[in-house]
Amino acid sequence: MVSSGPGAGVRSFVAVTGPLTPQEREQAARDAVGHLRPKNRSECVSGPRPCPFMGCRYHLALDVGPEKRGVRTVVVPTGLMTDPAGVLSSMADTCALDVADRGPQTLDAVGQVLGVTRERIRQIEAKLVEKLARKRGMLDALEDVEGRQRHGEDHTW
Repeated sequence: MVSSGPGAGVRSFVAVTGPLTPQEREQAARDAVGHLRPKNRSECVSGPRPCPFMGCRYHLALDVGPEKRGVRTVVVPTGLMTDPAGVLSSMADTCALDVADRGPQTLDAVGQVLGVTRERIRQIEAKLVEKLARKRGMLDALEDVEGRQRHGEDHTW
């Protein structure tokens, strides 16, 4: 059973007195942000901005690092826990897909969105290009081996 507590409006609280049914979960989600979380980009494009769905992997409020020893690092902007609405409204962009929809960006523009310097963006870009080149080289080598095997040219000793 879900019931709205006092202070309905921007800061409403939900009291849970037992397990939620799927319908109650759906209603609680609607109450929390006004509608359900988008399932795809076409539903997201016309959604509210700043985007309230910080659990989305394209949201720019949280920086999730690589998993090391079973622990994933999450960097939370200062003030996000105490004033999430204030932090989100102060961000120029909250969705990486919105930034991508605008097309190619300069290193400065990407740096401003992510809150890092253009030099750091250049380093990230160089590392990504190198990684893609290595993967492309592996794919080319694999295609070459498969081609020789199809033509009976592979001699295994």
